[in-house]
Amino acid sequence: MELINTVAEFPVTITNPQLIERENGFDVSVSFVTEDKAKYINHNIIFDSHIFQSGVHQGNYRFKVNAELCEKLGMTAPFDPANIEQLEGKKASITTKEDTYRGKTTVKVEWVNPRREKINKKKASEIWKTMNEGLQPVNSSTDDEKPY
Repeated sequence: MELINTVAEFPVTITNPQLIERENGFDVSVSFVTEDKAKYINHNIIFDSHIFQSGVHQGNYRFKVNAELCEKLGMTAPFDPANIEQLEGKKASITTKEDTYRGKTTVKVEWVNPRREKINKKKASEIWKTMNEGLQPVNSSTDDEKPY
């Protein structure tokens, strides 16, 4: 198997989850393996008391955000690091990016998300029907009061 060395989005399987000690917390170290099992990349999901200062997670603790991520990836809620083996074999989607550190450029994981599977038209129609059942009419707004 070779290391992922391109910037792209990859459907992957999580393998070899391990707990790694760090100052003021721990990491969940995982390997992401591509569907064809030809490439992999390692990644640490960090659990510490860092508070995000910007972005979609602004004001939240990193350990809480990453606990939610692990649950979305398939771990039983509430998150418990003693059950980290539950990540083994789970499907995910990763996005990679180039990262330069001390003059050396490598490819690293930028985003980890639960894998979203394609669905057929029939399933989409069933979801659409369910979404529309029992909806109350929305009052029409004037041009000055557009909701978007």
